[in-house]
Amino acid sequence: MLLCCWCCPQRRAYQSAKWRRQGLPLATFKQQQQQQQQQQQQQQQLTQQPNEGVAAVYLGPLRALEAAAAIAAIAAIAAIATATATAAAPPSSTAAATAAAATTAAAAAAA
Repeated sequence: MLLCCWCCPQRRAYQSAKWRRQGLPLATFKQQQQQQQQQQQQQQQLTQQPNEGVAAVYLGPLRALEAAAAIAAIAAIAAIATATATAAAPPSSTAAATAAAATTAAAAAAA
């Protein structure tokens, strides 16, 4: 039976009489439909949950490694800046010593 569209009165009558064609009481038919919907939802949840769990297992340590690498990079940049500042200034310069101490303190705070 070919029907024109979902909003057609014939289509609505066809869908509403589905339970009659199966020979079931209306309450039993509705209960079976609800059970089928629940089973489909459970299957969807089961297929999604393992993937989310795997992502959490791998992304947790990965994020920790990324954070550690970023802190190490900041400390290395601060050490290079300190070495450059002390090498460029004469040893008697107090400004260079102050700058070196400030960059070292910043590196320690970042780590």
